[in-house]
Amino acid sequence: MTRIYREVKNLDLKISGVIPAFDAEETLEAVILSLQSQKIPLKEIVVIDDGSEDKTSEIANNNNCYLVKNSSNLGRGYSRNLGVKNSTSEFILFCDSSNLIRHDFTEKAILHFEDPLVSAVFGRIKNEKSLNDRYSRWRGRHLFREHLPQRKDVHPVNCLITYAVVLRKDAIEAVGNFNEGLKKCEDIDLGKRLSDQGFKILSDPSLCAYSIRRETMFSLCLRFNRWFSNDSEKSFRVFPTFWNTLRSCYGIYAKEDLKSRDFGSFIISLIMPFWLTAIGLFSPRKLN
Repeated sequence: MTRIYREVKNLDLKISGVIPAFDAEETLEAVILSLQSQKIPLKEIVVIDDGSEDKTSEIANNNNCYLVKNSSNLGRGYSRNLGVKNSTSEFILFCDSSNLIRHDFTEKAILHFEDPLVSAVFGRIKNEKSLNDRYSRWRGRHLFREHLPQRKDVHPVNCLITYAVVLRKDAIEAVGNFNEGLKKCEDIDLGKRLSDQGFKILSDPSLCAYSIRRETMFSLCLRFNRWFSNDSEKSFRVFPTFWNTLRSCYGIYAKEDLKSRDFGSFIISLIMPFWLTAIGLFSPRKLN
């Protein structure tokens, strides 16, 4: 690995950082600092402010980032597409505005790009260790699946996940970039196109993103919906989603909560289907 790293280092590779952000004033500065602390210095950090109404843009400017601000909230696909277009390096480190990465993230990830067919490398996601409220515990157990055994080896996968990922820019452009019309599942869509065109996507379990976002019941419902939506669904389907969520929450999640003696998370599992249905009925735009 040392020999490979020397070869990669000698190529003088350029890496741009891109952070899509929406109303991220509570976490953005910490995320920027984690990107600025990378052992392989980033050529630039681009913040795509997707129509925020808080101090997101101000924080980006104050931390020497290149800021692109959307006039309104245009969604994840549009913002990631814009991030690719505005980056000026052959590799792009995408990191969500609520995730921290270790200082050696890009150093480890870039090793895999010795293979010209590798288009993307990502790893795991976990809660930052200081988070122990019931929403974080539920997220860690049922979304991040922190309690399950993890593979130790680097392995190819057919899906792309972008909470923290290094991408080869020319591969992304070769398959048409992120679909700017998708407000969710934009990474899954891009991953399908990369795989269909013969590019490789790798999962490296030594890489990890650490979520520092503090959830509410409302935000947890939105995240749950994004993670388990079908990218072909153009609108939220209230009743099929209710039954699917009910089966998952009562048949799997609540049992896991009880097994862990986590009664706070158990309550969340019981009410999640009803909260999500209420949002779908009264605020459907939040879920589409």
